[in-house]
Amino acid sequence: MEDYPEYIIGERISGEGEKWYYVKWVGCDLEDNTWETEEKMKVEWPAALKKYKKDVENRTLKRYQIPKQNPLLEETVFNYTNSVKDWELEISSIDYVEKSKIPGLIVYIQWKNGLKSVHHSSEVYMKCPQKMIEYFEQFAKFNEIFDED
Repeated sequence: MEDYPEYIIGERISGEGEKWYYVKWVGCDLEDNTWETEEKMKVEWPAALKKYKKDVENRTLKRYQIPKQNPLLEETVFNYTNSVKDWELEISSIDYVEKSKIPGLIVYIQWKNGLKSVHHSSEVYMKCPQKMIEYFEQFAKFNEIFDED
């Protein structure tokens, strides 16, 4: 049986400028998701790639994308994030969270000064736990509680 993409979760561009797609496979668990090159997607699963691109076009909410950063900007972000005393006050939002290959999560942060950074969840939970709670609360669904008289 040949593997087939159930859907494409997201995309990124490597440091070499190559586009990669994060793929959820039919019949596989989320931990089996893989990154596949655009070239491979075009050759082996063009219909899945076409659907993903159409879905992205139709989306009203823009997904967080990691900007291509030059070394000077990376150093600026690194120095800034290490100088911030209270992350809760300086973070504008947590834009996206994804599973990490090591235990924990990868957290994509938008800072109030316009910088973007990526951190492991262990650091984010220590430095701004309330922001993580606010992020996850966006996705929580609660049942209504009815008073029985």
